[in-house]
Amino acid sequence: MEINKRVSITYRYKNNFIYDSNPLIKFFFFLSNFFVIFLISNPIYLSIIFLNMILIAFLGKDLRKVFRFIKLTLYLGLAIFIINIILRNDGGTVLFTFPFKIPIYDTINITLEVIIFSFIMVLQLILVIFIFSLVNVFINPDELIKVFMKLRIPYTISLILILSIRFFPLLLEDMENIKDVARSRGVELDKGNWFIRIKNKIKLILPLLTNSLERSIQVAEALESRGFTISKKRKFYKKIKITKIGYFTLAINIISITILLYFIITQGAGNYSPFPLYHFPRFNYFDFFMILIIFSSNISLIILLFLDRRIS
Repeated sequence: MEINKRVSITYRYKNNFIYDSNPLIKFFFFLSNFFVIFLISNPIYLSIIFLNMILIAFLGKDLRKVFRFIKLTLYLGLAIFIINIILRNDGGTVLFTFPFKIPIYDTINITLEVIIFSFIMVLQLILVIFIFSLVNVFINPDELIKVFMKLRIPYTISLILILSIRFFPLLLEDMENIKDVARSRGVELDKGNWFIRIKNKIKLILPLLTNSLERSIQVAEALESRGFTISKKRKFYKKIKITKIGYFTLAINIISITILLYFIITQGAGNYSPFPLYHFPRFNYFDFFMILIIFSSNISLIILLFLDRRIS
């Protein structure tokens, strides 16, 4: 029963305008949002981008598949959140002080500023994984490598990028298969306290590593048997074609991102730091205008993707 309920996180085509839209436009759309995340730290801006990405996953009818990526990220995010709170002592609003001192490090103070800063870091991490999952779910790897070739990226580097993108979801599927095999042999993975569960699941790392090495050997043999890198000029059976609406969509994406980057660099839009004392993130008419640009440009791109699919 558990195998049937499993949600695959690899690319599976659906009759949907998000899947049928031009891969080059989708890649630029996700890539632009990906870079913006690293340039802003205002949680209001990040929340708007997060809502836009949720809307994309919802319209693509793969919200469950995408949220499985985020679920796996929460464990890493929780670890970063806790470690950051313990190791950073800056901030003027002290909420709790440990009654003991650590040698060399001194007293541990938990401050409101560090908690907010750690939350923003985790939110950025979740957004990065979110966009990575959208690329993996909604863009066919075969089409993605054509996108890289369209961008004049060498084929060898393009193949390495595609293999690295495909590796993580395949690794998760291998882990689920190994769990099913272990359960069929009577291994209890989900019983006992948290220490026993971790101890049982650590045993799965060795077969997972072995399976990954076998897959890498198979990929190497397949490349060698097909004469990889012998011919420098490669041809594809199908090429990426961009319609007039597609070019218009790219233009809107480039213009909106250029405006956003200009105000981020020159005006400090989207920047927020809770240090040295906590203060609410700035939100005035200028910020409202910037958020409106982010939200409206993403909505317009979604509409244009739908129109492009209906016409083509």
